Amino acid sequence: MQKQLEKQVAETAAVVVEWKATVAGIQNQFNVAGLALAKAKKERESHALKAAMGDAAATTAIKRARGEQLTAEQVIADLRIALPEAEAQLAAAEKATASARHELAMLHGEKMMRSRVAAAARMDAAFAEAASAYSDFERLGRELQSFPDLNIAVSGNMSHWETVTGYRRIAASLPPFFVRLFPQTWANERLADEFGSI
Repeated sequence: MQKQLEKQVAETAAVVVEWKATVAGIQNQFNVAGLALAKAKKERESHALKAAMGDAAATTAIKRARGEQLTAEQVIADLRIALPEAEAQLAAAEKATASARHELAMLHGEKMMRSRVAAAARMDAAFAEAASAYSDFERLGRELQSFPDLNIAVSGNMSHWETVTGYRRIAASLPPFFVRLFPQTWANERLADEFGSI
């Protein structure tokens, strides 16, 4: 499907290039015919008096200029018909190209969305596993506090208590993007510094 759409984009873009060249060619012909018309009119004006006075060379020049003027006017009339038609074809080709590119972009977008959904599923599974591990981690920390011989629950041993409960350990194990997701959670600057350096 992707290769077919890419081919369609390339083909329609080539048609656009062709029609742009056609439009440019017609516009160039307009310029050439316009110059020829101006030249023919100037030629007639420059010989009008002498031709009216019977000068043979002037009469011949006027006849030639009339023919050139007529030809230029007819060419311009034809081009005035051709140019809008070519521009319409160009517009249609550009629309087809835009449509093909849109379809290709949609295909890429859908693939990216599917990949993102798959990534979200992986995160869901990882968070579920992390939640289960944290539940065990927290339970074991509470059980350790109940051991009087470890002297963990005494207030003077707060740093030891923090080590057992493991909040510092949890913060250190989390990936850095958690800081961006929950910046207010890390109120303890020391924790935030340690976490950010991971």
